[in-house]
Amino acid sequence: MTHVLVVDDSEVDRQLAGKLLERNGRFHVEFASNGLEAIEHLDERIPLAIVTDLLMPEMDGLDLVAQVYRRFPNIPVVHQ
Repeated sequence: MTHVLVVDDSEVDRQLAGKLLERNGRFHVEFASNGLEAIEHLDERIPLAIVTDLLMPEMDGLDLVAQVYRRFPNIPVVHQ
């Protein structure tokens, strides 16, 4: 099964996005609460895509997008 990584510091928003993505059964969703957690996740598993918030503590979404494009240019990133 293919997984999508949802990155957001808001638990409510992470769960909402996750439920929407899992609704049709095509995606397994994994979560990170900030950009640093997302990078750690990417070091272990590569997702099909990343959905990220832009305003987060530790490492914001713009820094995450820049690092993903530099290190993993084939992973699409959707930011909200």
